[in-house]
Amino acid sequence: MAADIQQDKGRGFQALARFFDGGVRNRGLRYVGKGAISILESTQALLAAEVQGRQRYTAFARVGESIRYGCSCPYFVDGMKACKHLFALALEQSRSAFVKDT
Repeated sequence: MAADIQQDKGRGFQALARFFDGGVRNRGLRYVGKGAISILESTQALLAAEVQGRQRYTAFARVGESIRYGCSCPYFVDGMKACKHLFALALEQSRSAFVKDT
């Protein structure tokens, strides 16, 4: 399952962060601090990672005409809401070409 957002080119991490509420950002930050993210792919067009919490989930973001993103966690699948796993991926890769050019 995936969702789309319209690109706000050139704003990078700030443009992505506004799609996450404060609680989600804080929990995602903890995952980054624990080293719970395993990057599967990082290119200008695709970010993908496994994020290990109580369970392991796969999160991704892909650039095309819009940014398409998704996560295998129930929070995302059930509500199509930007989750802590997606925020952790964006934060972990905040210096990548994908995020900087977004």
